[in-house]
Amino acid sequence: MSAFPKGEFLESVPLGIGDTLLTSRPVMDGEPVSAAVANRLPKTNHANTAYIHGLIKRFHNLSGEYLWQMPITPDVRIGDFVCYDVRYRAFKPGLAKFTVSDGNVAESETSLVWGVVVAIRNDKADICTNGLCEFRPTTDNYFLLPTPGIRFLSDTLSGGLTDKVRYPYKCVGFLIGVKQSGEVQFFVRSYLAADPRVHKHRSYELSAAPAGTWIPDGNVSTAIAHVNTDVPGWLPSDHALFNGVLPKRAVFGYNPNFLQGCGWPILSPSSAGLRWQRSENPLLAAIPPEMYRIDQTTIWWLTDQILPWDIEREYVDGQTDQLPGTHAHRMWLEVTQAGYGFEEPTVTTLRPGKGLYARQYPYGGPAITGDLEVGLDLAFDEQVIAEGMGFAVGNIAGLTLQKTPIVSKIRINSSVLQITNSDFFDGNHHHGALTFSDPTGVVGSELPIEATHLNGVEEVLVMEAVGLAFNKDRPTSLLTQLLVPYSALFTDIAVSVRLGILVSRAGSIPADILQLSYRIIKNPMSKNSAVDAFPLLEMTPLACNCGLQNSEISQRYYFVESASVHVSPGDIFILKIERKAPDSFPDRLVVLRKSGLLNFF
Repeated sequence: MSAFPKGEFLESVPLGIGDTLLTSRPVMDGEPVSAAVANRLPKTNHANTAYIHGLIKRFHNLSGEYLWQMPITPDVRIGDFVCYDVRYRAFKPGLAKFTVSDGNVAESETSLVWGVVVAIRNDKADICTNGLCEFRPTTDNYFLLPTPGIRFLSDTLSGGLTDKVRYPYKCVGFLIGVKQSGEVQFFVRSYLAADPRVHKHRSYELSAAPAGTWIPDGNVSTAIAHVNTDVPGWLPSDHALFNGVLPKRAVFGYNPNFLQGCGWPILSPSSAGLRWQRSENPLLAAIPPEMYRIDQTTIWWLTDQILPWDIEREYVDGQTDQLPGTHAHRMWLEVTQAGYGFEEPTVTTLRPGKGLYARQYPYGGPAITGDLEVGLDLAFDEQVIAEGMGFAVGNIAGLTLQKTPIVSKIRINSSVLQITNSDFFDGNHHHGALTFSDPTGVVGSELPIEATHLNGVEEVLVMEAVGLAFNKDRPTSLLTQLLVPYSALFTDIAVSVRLGILVSRAGSIPADILQLSYRIIKNPMSKNSAVDAFPLLEMTPLACNCGLQNSEISQRYYFVESASVHVSPGDIFILKIERKAPDSFPDRLVVLRKSGLLNFF
């Protein structure tokens, strides 16, 4: 689009109007006369007449008004409704867009369409700006909506139309129909304003008087005697006519018998408001919304500091002693209503529920138009938080935010474990779920297992390796112990046993060829205190799969690992390893390595 010239005006007359008229050389004295020579002037006049006829037809084609050969952007198609782009001095496809400023709705530049493109020649367009026109569109928009009717500028398809009523919207005319030849007949009215059906404003005068006899008591009194429901006006809020259904702070309620003529019940009560003209101020003014409330029942007056009628007058059974030449209070109910038939979501009112409030921003008043501000009044439950602790919202119960303690900082007093990952790191602090680990990649710690008693187990030398042999022909067992460090990093730890086994004969080694069992002597909680060293009479079995499918005759080495057992810092872990030979494997097993793996949780 940068190729379009800037700072130039549009052409105001059709191009070539002064260059296209033909001239004819007259017959000269002595010139031989022939039919061609004699018809030279009539032929010229005929051509000029045809040109002028075509030019006039262009100006008045189907009684439409046109702009001829206007510059356009490359994306313009025949049938597009176009707007003028002042930056590039060219027409581009329009789009229904609206802006809101200070509560006022205004059309954007793209919605101010000039008309419809009926022809494109030499990268320039003929545009019908008003009236009846025909054209053969190169867009499918017309064929998708061939039914005659009002058309509006689309807010999703550039240059396109829609038959859906939107608010705010731009009406561009009436589609008469699509001919079998593919030509569209359209009546253009691109300058039409929004249809008045979209927005309705009604005003009903109410009675600014009590429906009965007001009993003055000083300057302000809410007492009404001789209540009369057959006259318009305000009733006590506790009147039986309201069936006890009234909002808090309600002082008076308007007689609902006289609201039927006011379009009652109002479908959207918060789209209605009150105005009045007070005796001391003849100017029409909006009544502050905190002074009244409108619901499906009636109009409620919520303050006893200002009454809805003139306190300087007397009221008897709803009648006022208005003095000649004076002004009494007057009050009006005004209702703003959106039109019917909308298929698109439209905010027509905000009706606050319990704990909510809504107001028009920044002007106040009912939340029905302009920029809306919605608030939420929530209370904190102070009883679930201890003094001096940080807290966050842990739960929402009704309209109460329940606090819950949170961890605001973690200090790690260890050179081994660090925070290696989190949901988010801002450069200084970790947030969300934290991962603690050893940055070197080591998981847990390995502890040596000390042999304390050998029962039939023999110390053997295989090559240069020293191990403990469990023979094939008789039962053997080994007692060991593992000392859990007092200085373990965490109290929630577990230990598992890893054995490195050497075999020298092929064959299937069963999973239970070595059976493990354990006993834990618990560490006392404090110095010079005693615990039961052997609370259990029997040792506890420890699961460990020692099976192997060995097909090689040469020396083969493999390792196995047992299940984990929870221990505490300072515990003594006693482990028994036994082979109940003879069994199905016809060779000895040599344990070359035995260690305990300490894992932190």
